[in-house]
Amino acid sequence: MQMKAGTTDDLSIDWGATGKTLGVRVLDNQGATTIARATGFTEQPAGSGVYYLTAFTAPDDRGRYTLVYDDDAGTAALGHVATEDLLVTTSGAGTPAAGDIYATVEELARLLKVNATTYEAQLTEVLDAAAGEINSEIGMGVDDDPLAEAWQIALAAQVNLERAAEHWQQRQLSFGIIGLETEAPVRLARDTWDRHAHKLAPLKGEWGLA
Repeated sequence: MQMKAGTTDDLSIDWGATGKTLGVRVLDNQGATTIARATGFTEQPAGSGVYYLTAFTAPDDRGRYTLVYDDDAGTAALGHVATEDLLVTTSGAGTPAAGDIYATVEELARLLKVNATTYEAQLTEVLDAAAGEINSEIGMGVDDDPLAEAWQIALAAQVNLERAAEHWQQRQLSFGIIGLETEAPVRLARDTWDRHAHKLAPLKGEWGLA
């Protein structure tokens, strides 16, 4: 199962037995419980053995987790437990799959020292453009699993912000010149992608493209 960080969705599971009271908790795969056991499952349709939990909220941090279902009051007794992988992707405008972003509008706004609410649409556009370049560089396709390891996400987010900041500057560009609050204007380099590509090289290795 895949969800964006902090978002809400429904859970469903075919338990294979009717009349049960199910619960589910989230483990971080490192020995800790991220979300305590929650109940409230409904068997739908009645007698089917299929159970639904509405308004399940994903963890706030990106990464891989395990959903642990049980019908034994959380004791995890043998024969009373089922598990499901949970991949939590980035928050914000999308997930770290093809075409989505790795950083947030708020992060970019702080970097650029602009108002996130006022410029939300423009900030999202440059983040989207930068993320597209990242995915193209590392060879991530639409059907590929999103980045999930913390170091992968951190690296992609750093490049996403840096490249988006360049795109933001280019939006202010007039004939190759940006008038900043300095005595002399600053001219952008014609091709500034090489340094970003170099930084993304470890991710290309992860995708088998190095």
